[in-house]
Formats: sequence, C-alpha cells, structure tokens
Amino acid sequence: MDARAPREDASGLTVLLAGGTELHIASHAAVPLAAAPIRELSRPC
Repeated sequence: MDARAPREDASGLTVLLAGGTELHIASHAAVPLAAAPIRELSRPC
C-alpha cells in the first residue's frame, strides 16, 4: 500500500490512501479500529 502522509486538524486525522481513498479518524481512541483495515488493505492480493 502506498499511503501518503496523514493530515491532522482539530477534528481528527485523515489518512489519504492509494487510489484517492480517505480514511477519517475522529479521535485517538479510534486509531486501533482504523489500523485493522489499513493492515488488510496493505496486504498483496
């Protein structure tokens, strides 16, 4: 997976993934929930 650098602002964190997909993480507590699909998407098909 070729993710670009994350953007952070007052309302959370947005991770820009390859292909233009954006994953918005609203709080630090949600980071572990967001990590699982990022790991899955990074695996080769």
